[in-house]
Amino acid sequence: MPDLSEFVSFISEKSRVKNLDLIEKDVILHRILRDVHASELGKNYLFKGGSCLVKCYVGYYMFSGDLDFTWEDQTTCKGFGN
Repeated sequence: MPDLSEFVSFISEKSRVKNLDLIEKDVILHRILRDVHASELGKNYLFKGGSCLVKCYVGYYMFSGDLDFTWEDQTTCKGFGN
C-alpha cells in the first residue's frame, strides 16, 4: 500500500481532525469503496448504514469504522442461511 502520510496530513489540516490514525482508516475505507464500486460484484452491492450516511451526506463531521452492504437482489441468496 502506498504511503498515505502526506494525504492524511492534508485531510487533517483541512478537516481539523487531529487523530491521524482515524483519518488513515477513513482513507483506506474510501479506497475499499472505490474498489468495490469498480468491481463486477459492486454492481449488486448496496452501500448502507452509518458509514453510508457519513460518506454520502454528513462529511467529515463524524467517522464510522465499518462498511455495511446488502445484496441488491435478495432472491439470489434465498435459502443460504438454512
